[in-house]
Amino acid sequence: MTKQTFPLALKALKDYRQYEFLVKKRRQEIMFPYYEGRDNNIGGGQAENKVNKRVEDLAMRLTNDPKLNWLALEKAMDWS
Repeated sequence: MTKQTFPLALKALKDYRQYEFLVKKRRQEIMFPYYEGRDNNIGGGQAENKVNKRVEDLAMRLTNDPKLNWLALEKAMDWS
């Protein structure tokens, strides 16, 4: 093992117990993003015939998130 890969392997081993927490935290970040200074009370009405695809968009973001996919891949790897 080279000097460059040893710290990466050590970090992966230390983070192994935290993968479930990290996955849950990342899913929460995707599902409920924080927007600084966002004002929802802008007045006006909502369009009645507007197609709402929030669930599909959320599913796509959860499926295509590189950080979430990387965490799942690292958890699935056998480190023993």
